[in-house]
Amino acid sequence: MSETLPLEKVLKDIERDFEWRQNELFHARELYLTSNSEIHKKIILRSLVMLLYAHFEGFTKFCLQSYIEALKDMNICCHHIRSELIAYSLRQNFKSLMGKGSVQDRKKFVSEFREIFSSSLPLERMEIDTRSNLKSTVLSEIIEELGLELPGGREAFFDKKITGNIDTVTNKRNAVAHGRGVSISSFEKYVELEKDVLFVLNQVVRIVEHNLSAKTYTITDIAQ
Repeated sequence: MSETLPLEKVLKDIERDFEWRQNELFHARELYLTSNSEIHKKIILRSLVMLLYAHFEGFTKFCLQSYIEALKDMNICCHHIRSELIAYSLRQNFKSLMGKGSVQDRKKFVSEFREIFSSSLPLERMEIDTRSNLKSTVLSEIIEELGLELPGGREAFFDKKITGNIDTVTNKRNAVAHGRGVSISSFEKYVELEKDVLFVLNQVVRIVEHNLSAKTYTITDIAQ
């Protein structure tokens, strides 16, 4: 097992990913601001909502997957890992047993579980599932499923106004993606939505940094 936590590398990778996303949003906003056509502005505003959601989901998934990859590199034995992470890595196994598991299915699951628990966590099976519909409730569920602590507490992260705007972005994106002629009321409203999305993304970075540095993924102090 690796003794050195690759926190610095993870944060650098996250920073690089965040940078290109912010640059793309900046240039997309510039298209709106420099356009002299109201028709073009309306189209750009609809496109901005789609792009904002894409970066919200994409960056969230990138951060959380980076967290998983960091744990994978540490090759930690399951005996030291939080139950939430083990359960998350076995999601597909659980689904195969729900309601229709035969005796052979259950026997196979128990055999695999024994093998898994005596080895390192099978993180190659762990893919962050955003349900392609990353509402605030879905983000909350993923954080809970991964056993992640929230620095500053849940209230600071899931502020009602901010989560409301996150859900607005998700709902507007869904509506546009399904061909409905909807948009947001104004460019000023878009700026507010983007500000809250970026706030949440910065909070996700804080969550990853905190949980890696504090080693909250373990149930014992493996450094001793």
